[in-house]
Amino acid sequence: MFVRVAVPVPSLDLLTYRVPDDQPEPVAGARVVVPLGPRVVTGVVVDVTAAPHGALADAIKPIRRTLDAEPFVPPDVVALARW
Repeated sequence: MFVRVAVPVPSLDLLTYRVPDDQPEPVAGARVVVPLGPRVVTGVVVDVTAAPHGALADAIKPIRRTLDAEPFVPPDVVALARW
């Protein structure tokens, strides 16, 4: 499973991360801790998506941790951000 995550960097679009098998499945609006270059940041899951195929899937970095079991950001705010 993969998620698209909004990170607190103005010039970046949504980033795709892999959800490790030992992590709970995050929901849209949940906060997750993700690697971003040499740092680790907290982002918000915007979309849960199917797995890409082939070598691309292996190159996608995993999330480090899911912080929320329920959406931290309300669904209508996530929808507005996607718009």
